Amino acid sequence: MDDLQPIPLSVRSAKFTTKLEAMLSNPFTSDIIAWMPHGKSWKIIDPILFYREVMPEYFEYCNYTSFNRLVNAWGFQMIKNGPDRNCYYHKFFCRDMPHLHKQMCRLSLKKKKHVFKSNKEITLFGSTN
Repeated sequence: MDDLQPIPLSVRSAKFTTKLEAMLSNPFTSDIIAWMPHGKSWKIIDPILFYREVMPEYFEYCNYTSFNRLVNAWGFQMIKNGPDRNCYYHKFFCRDMPHLHKQMCRLSLKKKKHVFKSNKEITLFGSTN
């Protein structure tokens, strides 16, 4: 990670989806956080290195729990089964499609409870449970 390129200030001050896209597109962090090959979900491969080396480059805080809360607040869902197990998915967050991010928003507490309460288990390959 010593080769990590400096992150432009415009990314550090950008909204969450822009920061996440930048992290996932950075070839220097692909062994820590990466898109799955199909580009519909992403995964934190090494949480310890993510916390220590990636988060400080993109966020003013370095709290992994806060990052997870932010992921949930933006409506990402963790895939619990199949080849994408432990990956995060959002229907408007796909590799090389940043124009879809405009349809994403941070969920209010009320909406978040509704989404996660009524949510079916997600699998990208096959049917939902």
